[in-house]
Amino acid sequence: MEKDNRVQILLCLTFLVIATLFFFGSISNQMKRDVEEEKFVTHVIKEIAKKKKHSLTDKEVLDYIISLNIRFPKVVLAQAKLETGNYKSHVFQTKKNLFGMKLARSRPTTGKGSGAGYAHYNSWKESVIDYALLQTSYYRHCRTEQQYMEQLQRTYCENNMYIAHLRELMK
Repeated sequence: MEKDNRVQILLCLTFLVIATLFFFGSISNQMKRDVEEEKFVTHVIKEIAKKKKHSLTDKEVLDYIISLNIRFPKVVLAQAKLETGNYKSHVFQTKKNLFGMKLARSRPTTGKGSGAGYAHYNSWKESVIDYALLQTSYYRHCRTEQQYMEQLQRTYCENNMYIAHLRELMK
């Protein structure tokens, strides 16, 4: 009889061990599924965020240019669009540089440094402020849009068709 009790106790203990292993095994599998599901959801959220990433609009840029009292705002907006390929250029995406400007050396600047020959900024707004500093330093004598664009052609751009491109964008 004592032997039967031991066998029953041993069977009960074996059952408890198997049940415990099964229970913890199912919990472990559920935790693995939860972790995988969380990784998937995080990935989906990141992908959605990339697609919904705020893209800059002409209105935002123009409003900011006007808020800083930059002269000839439509010309300056056209410059931003031309220099960035409608806000898609590598220089704009990586350096937040709306105007393809080099780092200023002889005037105040908001540039944080340079790379590949272009100034980089903490935000696109800092590049607009830097443009305002450029305009104040070198173009303050221009009284008309025509004078301004002629001065840009002489000193700012490297392309002989720069002003024609600006005019086209301003239409």
